[in-house]
Amino acid sequence: ASKLAIRAVKACLLEKLTKDADEEGCTALLKEAYTLANAEIYARSKEDKELEGMGTTLTVALLKNGRLLVAHIGDSRAYIADEQKIFQLTVDQTFVQKLIDSGEITPEEAKTHPQRHMIMEAVGTEKTICPVIYSAEVKQQTVMLCSDGLYGEVSDEEIHKTMTAADDLATAADKLVVHANVNGGMDNITVVLLCETM
Repeated sequence: ASKLAIRAVKACLLEKLTKDADEEGCTALLKEAYTLANAEIYARSKEDKELEGMGTTLTVALLKNGRLLVAHIGDSRAYIADEQKIFQLTVDQTFVQKLIDSGEITPEEAKTHPQRHMIMEAVGTEKTICPVIYSAEVKQQTVMLCSDGLYGEVSDEEIHKTMTAADDLATAADKLVVHANVNGGMDNITVVLLCETM
């Protein structure tokens, strides 16, 4: 499902994203890309019984002229970091996040909750989807997209420390993957780091 989603989104953005696209146009294009990805995964799951019910989380970022747009479904995350701090931009679409929002559990309790991996939204599991779109100004900051294989094993503080200590983004990403594996590596680990070149 994740491979189908990435292929569909990439094809849509490469074909239709223009240099002069404004934020409204980029937002519409991200939603279109998600719709296409969802339709392809959903159709495949109906064609092949072995793939029935398959779906994927998906977090996509567009960074242009200091403006960041993130389309989000599921529990993969987008963060923004600078030398001083890191903060989570996206909100997980999970069962435990709903419990946190309602005050039933604390964020600390969520880390060990038996249903912490239960996602409430996914690409491909329903006929229609609507990604949450986040927008932020990014100036001399780094954007990180990651799966729960990273943040489930490495704290935000450790992530930030690793990022700021590295010489470049590629090294930082590699070190974060190693860090997550050393801490347990219980899930697939995806880390993407990006920033605008000045």
